[in-house]
This record gives sequence, C-alpha cells and structure tokens, in this order.
Amino acid sequence: MPRTPKLTKIYQDLFGALLYLCTRMRPDIPYAIWRLARYVEPTTVGHLAAAKVVLRYLKGTESPEVYYQADGDLYGYCNAEFGADGDT
Repeated sequence: MPRTPKLTKIYQDLFGALLYLCTRMRPDIPYAIWRLARYVEPTTVGHLAAAKVVLRYLKGTESPEVYYQADGDLYGYCNAEFGADGDT
C-alpha cells in the first residue's frame, strides 16, 4: 500500500488521541496502543484500520466498567486475550 503524508498525519493524530485516552481515562487499552505505536511513521491503510478497531472497541465500551461498592472494594472487568499476537 502506498504511504502518503496525509495518511501518516491522520494516523498520528488518531494515535495521539488514543494515547491521551490510554494515559488518562482508559486503563484497558495500553497494550493496543503499544502495538499501534510501532507504526506511527511507516503508516499504511492497514495500520489506520487497526487504530479504527480500537475506536470501535471504545465506542462499544462507553459505560464505566470499574466502580467502587459501598463496602470499599474495587470491582472491575477486563476483556483480555492473553497470548494472542496478531503480528506473528
């Protein structure tokens, strides 16, 4: 796929927004962001599509999944797929 400056700029802007969310509000996406960070410069259409998958995940999980009960215990849920490596 051809790499264009416009595509790279779009990906970098999206990556920056996702990185902000990762460090401020969404502790469930750091691994995905780490994987996307590899392709900030050699960006292709496939990389942009992968970043959009993260956006769709965020849209589907808008409600907070971590909350405190009155007894002070922390409850949370995580959608994790241990051992999965899409690149290899």
